[in-house]
Amino acid sequence: IAVIDADASSQAGFTLQSGEPVVISDLRKETRFTSDPLLEEHRIVSGASVAIAARGKNYGVLAVYSARPRDYGGDDLQFLLSAANALAIAVEHRRAEAELRKLAAFAQLNPNPALELGADAKITYFNQSALRLAEAVGCEHPSEILPLDIERVVQSCLSTGRSRLNFESRLEGHILSWSLYPVVANQVVHAYMMDITDRLSLEAQLRQAQKMESVGQL
Repeated sequence: IAVIDADASSQAGFTLQSGEPVVISDLRKETRFTSDPLLEEHRIVSGASVAIAARGKNYGVLAVYSARPRDYGGDDLQFLLSAANALAIAVEHRRAEAELRKLAAFAQLNPNPALELGADAKITYFNQSALRLAEAVGCEHPSEILPLDIERVVQSCLSTGRSRLNFESRLEGHILSWSLYPVVANQVVHAYMMDITDRLSLEAQLRQAQKMESVGQL
């Protein structure tokens, strides 16, 4: 493995800056950039290079070389560009997959219940925390704990682009708090929920204790 400079004075840097295929008919007569020692070591005389780029991002340079003078024609450059485009697409695909895995892991490992709902309010994704909460209230699937008016709320979020925060639903003696965030471009809504039954019970007990304390002071 060798590292080649990509500054403006090198062939790689020149290729990235120009955005066009760069052809070297005879490296010994080249004046646009300096010759790389690696090329001289391998007695390179001619070559061609193109940027590996997609969506305005440069990922590198693809080059071919020859130890004798050679003219690289349109077919040669088209083949090189096609190969560079394929490499750029592969790099983007790999990065996109890595980003998706990271996002999926983030949701899956989130200690709070999280779901994704389609425009029809059907669940398209839920994490383990959502499943555990559903089971804790006696249900087999998170779809069984969705609020009765969830379809209307989802459609409202998607049509207005506004989130719906901290609205409550009741189920088998449990009080669930919901927050919905629309992703209009994908026509989905991300929903986060928590069981606030114990918290509300403690708050009620505190208010009652404070009330009793106030009565005792009269």
